[in-house]
Amino acid sequence: MATVPSTRQGLRSPCRFSLSLVLSLSVSLVLGCGADSGSAASNVVAEVGPDQISSEEFRLSYALGFPHLTRGAASSRENYLQRMIDERLLALEGFRLGLHELPGVQRKIASMRAELLVERVFEREVNDRVVVTDSKIREAIARASVR
Repeated sequence: MATVPSTRQGLRSPCRFSLSLVLSLSVSLVLGCGADSGSAASNVVAEVGPDQISSEEFRLSYALGFPHLTRGAASSRENYLQRMIDERLLALEGFRLGLHELPGVQRKIASMRAELLVERVFEREVNDRVVVTDSKIREAIARASVR
């Protein structure tokens, strides 16, 4: 498990902090909605200050991440984890500087929270209830090709 300090020297732009802060909060919101509070400590792949990156969080982020960051060398997973750690460090520094209280950041957080809630409701009310079997797919293809 990687352990890193909670702050990093030489951070530059408040815009970069804001973006990282919003991204970090988004990940927390998404994972927090369905997280199991009893997960084992062995599922932690990195500790960043007071925060932890779980194996599930890493897996989801890696699977949905930018393709150019996840393909290629065997070290791509380690590089991707390092980027997640760097983003978390930026977010922690943004919190330390109070950037989360800026009106622009608050608006972005509220907007992302609303989007994530709509996604979650859609997943629960639509995706989880719709079952498409192979036979139904074949029937639909047959109906479409008869015309």
